[in-house]
Amino acid sequence: MPAGLKDSLDQAAVQAKRSLTAEIIARLEASFHSPLISFAELDESRAASNLEETNRRLDEISNRLDELLEAKKQRKLKNEAAGQERIEPMEQSRSRGRKIDLG
Repeated sequence: MPAGLKDSLDQAAVQAKRSLTAEIIARLEASFHSPLISFAELDESRAASNLEETNRRLDEISNRLDELLEAKKQRKLKNEAAGQERIEPMEQSRSRGRKIDLG
């Protein structure tokens, strides 16, 4: 038995006021009677935790995409407004110029 494990069992036996052998037997019996987490439950727990983390990260990505799309929309509106400002003066100068007869 590893020294550290024996030391832990000795301390637990003293606290429980029983012999080392009685402590080992009590712990072994308890391990068979107490509900232990099965590997399947552990895997489910890990899967749930991973799912929660994945959902959190997807929410972050979705929020960032929304921000980027909104910024793109604002830039487009700004560019359209700036373009409209450039078109209007050109149309005014054309209307004052000569008219070409194509017919």
